[in-house]
Amino acid sequence: MNKVAIPIWENRVSPVLDTANRLLVVELNGKTERGHETYNLPVSHIFQRTKYIRELHVNTMLCGALSRPFHQMLAQSGIKVFPWLTGEVQEVLNAYIDNSLADTRFALPGCNHRGRRCRGRQNQFSHINIQDINNANQEES
Repeated sequence: MNKVAIPIWENRVSPVLDTANRLLVVELNGKTERGHETYNLPVSHIFQRTKYIRELHVNTMLCGALSRPFHQMLAQSGIKVFPWLTGEVQEVLNAYIDNSLADTRFALPGCNHRGRRCRGRQNQFSHINIQDINNANQEES
C-alpha cells in the first residue's frame, strides 16, 4: 500500500508546500485508489510539519515548490518527494499513477522538467540531519 500526499489549494497542487494549509492523502494499491482523506496541515515549523506527515504514514509527496531543508527532512524520513509540480490535483495524481509526471505540462514555470530543478535563490541550508527532526520531536513531547 502506498500513501501519496498532495498539498492542495482549491482543486490544484498548492504552489508552495512550506506554506500549504491542506494535504490530500490518497491510499493506492498498485494503480487502484483505495481511499483518500484531506487533512489541515499545522501552521508550524517544518520540523513539526515533517513529523505530522510522517505520522500520516505518507510514502510519496507530490508537490510544487518547497524549501531545500523541508525537502531534505522529508527525504531523510523515507518519503519520496516529487517536487516542482503544478496542475489540477486529479491530473497530477493520474500522471503519477501512469508514470507520466515528466510531461512538461506538470512542471512549475521556470523549472527544467528533466531535472526538476527550478531557478531561484540558493538556500543557505546545505544539510539537515534526521537527528535534528528526532530532537525536535522529543522536545515537543
